[in-house]
Amino acid sequence: MDHHIAFLALGLGNGAVYAALGLALVMTFRSSGVVNFGTGAIALYVAYTFAYFRRGELFVPIPGLPRTVSLGNPLGVWPAIGLSMVIAAVLGALLYAAVFRPLRAAATVAKAVASIGVMLVVQGVLALRVGTNPVVVAPSFRLQPLAIGDARVPADRLILAGIVIAIAIGLAALYRFTRFGLATRAAAESEKGAVLSGLSPDAIAIGNWALGTMVAGASGILIAPIVPLVPLSYTLFIVPALAAAFIGNFASMPLAVAGGLAIGALQSEGTYLQASVGWFPQAGVAEAIPLILILAFLVARGKPLPTRGAAVQRSLGRSPRPTRITATTLLATGVGVVALLSTSGTTRAALIVTFILAVIALSQVVVTGFAGQVSLAQLTFAGVAAFTLSRLGTNLHIPFPWAPLLAAVAAAAVGLVFGLPALRVRGLPLTVATLTLAVFLDAFWFQNKTFNGGLTGAHVAKPALWGLDLGIGAGQGYPRIPFGILCLVVLVGVGAGVALLRRSRLGAAMLAVRANERSAAAAGIDVARTKLAAFTI
Repeated sequence: MDHHIAFLALGLGNGAVYAALGLALVMTFRSSGVVNFGTGAIALYVAYTFAYFRRGELFVPIPGLPRTVSLGNPLGVWPAIGLSMVIAAVLGALLYAAVFRPLRAAATVAKAVASIGVMLVVQGVLALRVGTNPVVVAPSFRLQPLAIGDARVPADRLILAGIVIAIAIGLAALYRFTRFGLATRAAAESEKGAVLSGLSPDAIAIGNWALGTMVAGASGILIAPIVPLVPLSYTLFIVPALAAAFIGNFASMPLAVAGGLAIGALQSEGTYLQASVGWFPQAGVAEAIPLILILAFLVARGKPLPTRGAAVQRSLGRSPRPTRITATTLLATGVGVVALLSTSGTTRAALIVTFILAVIALSQVVVTGFAGQVSLAQLTFAGVAAFTLSRLGTNLHIPFPWAPLLAAVAAAAVGLVFGLPALRVRGLPLTVATLTLAVFLDAFWFQNKTFNGGLTGAHVAKPALWGLDLGIGAGQGYPRIPFGILCLVVLVGVGAGVALLRRSRLGAAMLAVRANERSAAAAGIDVARTKLAAFTI
C-alpha cells in the first residue's frame, strides 16, 4: 500500500503541470473562445527561456540571429522566473493580436486549428534553434525526500502541487472580486454588451492571454527540473491538460486543477502497475488515462462547450459538384508522369512524398470537407495501415496488391471506431477526442516494441506486380520511377473516387449532415450511419 501512495504522490509533479496548462486553457477559452492546442509548446518556450536565464543567457528564438545573448552572470531562481513571466506575457499578447484577434468572429474549431498551427511553429522553431537533445535544468527546490512507509517521495512534487493550487486560488479571487474579472465575465456573456458598457473586448482578451500564457509558462518552469526539456514531449502535455479542462467544462478552474492533479497521480500509478503486475499492459497506460476521462465526460454529459457572446459567422466551405472527371483525371495523370520523368534524386522524392500526403489530404476532404467532422487522426490511420501491411506481408506472406488493400480495410475499421464519439458529440469535443485516441494508439501500438518491430523496425516487402519491380529502390536509382508511378496511380484513383463520392447520394447526405444534422435527419438521412461512413472512407 505504501508504494501505491508513493507513486500517486510522485505523479503530482506532472499533475501540477497538467493542472496549470488546464488553467491556461480555461482562461484563454473564457476570454476569447480559443481552445489553445499550442499551450504546451508555449510552456516549453518559457521553460527554455528560464533554463537559459539560469545559465546567464537570454534565449533568442528568431532564426538568423545569435541563439543566445550573454547576461554576464547566471540568474537566481526568482529573477529568472520574473523575467520569464514578463516574456511569457508579451508572447501571449502578441499571439492574440497577430493570430487570434483576426479570427475572433470565426468558429471555435477554426480557432483551434489556428492554435495547432501555432503549436507546430513554436515546436519547429525550438527544434531548429536548440535541437532535440534534452536540456537539464537544476532543481529549484532542494529539500529532503519524504518517507511514506518504505518508500521515499521527493518533496518538490508536493510543493509543485501546492503552488498550482495557490495559483488557482489567486486567479479565482482575481476573476471573482476585481473589475478585470467582472469585465472578463461580461465580455464572455456578450461582447456587444461589453462594448456598449465602455469595455474593450480586445483589451480584455489581451490581458487574459497574457495571464494564460504566464500560467502556461509557470507550468513549464515547474516541470523543467523534473522532465528534461525536449520539444516533442512537452507539446504532448496538451492532451492530459485538455482532459483536465474538459473535466472543468472549460469554465471551472477548481475542477480543472483537481482533474489535472488526478490525471498525473493516476498516470504514475499506472506506471507502477506496468512494472509490478505481469498481466498489465506494458505500453499506453499513461495515455489511456486522459482518453478514458475525456470519453467518460463526453458520454456522461455530451454537451457542447459553453458558448460565448461573440457573434460567430459560420461559413461552410464551398463543395461544388465535380464535372469532367475523366478529362481531369487523364490530364492530371499526364502532368504527374511528366513531372516524374523530368525530375530525379531529392526533387523526385519530394514529388512522391507530395503524392502520398495528397492522399491523406483527400481523406480529410471526406471526413471534414464533406461530413463536417473535424478529425486529427488521419496520420494515425495511415500508421495503422502501414504497420498492418508489414504484418500481412512479413508474417502472412500476402502478396501485393492484396496486402495493401487489406491494410486499408484494417485502417477503415479503426476509423469506424474513431468515429463512434461523433455519434454523441460534434465540433471541438470531437476534435479533442480524435486527438486523444490518436495519441493513445501511437503509444500503445506504434511505440510499443512488441508490435512495431523493435530496433529493426517493421519490414515492408517491396511491391511487385506480374514480375515488375515497383519498389522505391536504393542508391543512385533512388527513388525509382515505377514507385512514383504507383503512388501517382493511387493518388489519381483516390482523387477520382472522392470526386465520384461527392456526386453520389452518400456525398449529398454528408453535405446535408455538415450543414445541419437535425434538418438532415428530418429529410430522412441516417445521420449516424453517414458520419461513420465518412470516418471509414
